[in-house]
Amino acid sequence: MDSTIYLKQDYLIKHYCCQEEMWREWQAVNACYSACIQKAISIDEHKLVIYLEYYPDSRSLNELKEHEIDLWVFVLPKVIDAIAHCHQQGWVHGDIKPSNILFNETLGIVRLIDFGASNPIGTNRNALNKWQLTPMFSSENQKLGVGYVEEEDDWYALAKMMQQVEGKLLGKI
Repeated sequence: MDSTIYLKQDYLIKHYCCQEEMWREWQAVNACYSACIQKAISIDEHKLVIYLEYYPDSRSLNELKEHEIDLWVFVLPKVIDAIAHCHQQGWVHGDIKPSNILFNETLGIVRLIDFGASNPIGTNRNALNKWQLTPMFSSENQKLGVGYVEEEDDWYALAKMMQQVEGKLLGKI
C-alpha cells in the first residue's frame, strides 16, 4: 500500500496514491467504528486523504517492555474483542500486529488502527489488484494472494503475536 501519514496537532492525515485504497479504508473504519477502533474524522477525495483521530496518550503494543507482561495479559482480551467486533461488522482488519494496536493505560482502552489492509469478509483475493500485509503476521493464503479474505487471517496474526510474547517470557526464565 502506498500511503503516507502526517501528524497535525490533534489528528493524523493519511495520504493515498489511489482512490480505491482510500475509499476501502474509509469504509472499513466507518463500518467498524466503536471505542476500540480509530475514528475517521473526514475524507477529502480530491486530496486523497483521510483525517483520523490522534491519540497522544496511547502507545502501540510494540512499545511494551518485557517487564510489562501483566499489561499484555490485561490487554489481550480487549484486543480479541476489538478484532471480533470488526468481524461482526463484516470486515477483516488484515494487518493485525503490535504497531497497529494502541493502548491507553490510564483509560484501559485498546484501539485498532491502520485499516489499510482491510477487506470485507469473503473477498476473493484473486480479484484484488494488490494487497498489504506484514509477512511475519500473515497466513500463507495472505502471502500467496489466494483464497478468500477470512476472519482466520486476523486470528492467525494474533496467534503469531502471542508466540512473540511467549518467546520473550521463555527467554527470561
